[in-house]
Amino acid sequence: MSLSKFCITSLFFLCSFTFLTQPPEALANKKEGLPGRRVGAGTRGECTTLASTEKTATKQKKMLMPLIPEDILSKTVSSNPTLYWYVPETNVKRAEFRVVDQRDKPLYTAIVPLSGKAGIVSYKIPANVASRILRPNQEYEWMFSLLCDRNDPSGNPFVRGILQRVPSQTNLTKQLQNAQPSDRSRIYAQAGIWQEAITEVVQQRCARPNDNALYSQWVQLLRSVSLEQYSNEPITGACSAS
Repeated sequence: MSLSKFCITSLFFLCSFTFLTQPPEALANKKEGLPGRRVGAGTRGECTTLASTEKTATKQKKMLMPLIPEDILSKTVSSNPTLYWYVPETNVKRAEFRVVDQRDKPLYTAIVPLSGKAGIVSYKIPANVASRILRPNQEYEWMFSLLCDRNDPSGNPFVRGILQRVPSQTNLTKQLQNAQPSDRSRIYAQAGIWQEAITEVVQQRCARPNDNALYSQWVQLLRSVSLEQYSNEPITGACSAS
């Protein structure tokens, strides 16, 4: 074999080996058209007191987590939707909610008060704000961060998602008009409208916290997006904004 052929052959096998040994995740992340994957954020230092006592040390620590589908894209038909997150026990009393457009231009920022207790919290985008920043069929990225360190905000734990406002279809509107309150969440979920699906069941659970049927519906909804481990967390922090 000539030297030139040997070099070409060696280069081919080297490139093939490099490609085949990439982990599946690295290849999957190169797909176009996918907004991303849901990722939780751990808390440390000033951000958390979890595991500070013998009682809490035995608990499995849960991360800051957005209650959204796994591909982080959630749809809404509301002019001012409500978003939800699980926040672990923390010393921090405030979180920041921020919305940016597809060019990362800041559109809206709000402060969300925190109780410090572990549980589900929510934020309802004001109607006058949403009408300006949530244009139909456009995708908007949001970020929710715990304001732990003002001197070094880059270390603040945060989670992100993509919100898309879509027009309500005629058949969806008709189904909702004839539906029982307990069926509304399921109808929204089947239509792929996540934000209203979760808001409907949260509102009903806030009104009837001891209703076992509503709790089962809550578990089923969270299980559909692989978040069932958060189904037992308190939702009282989400009731005022829903």
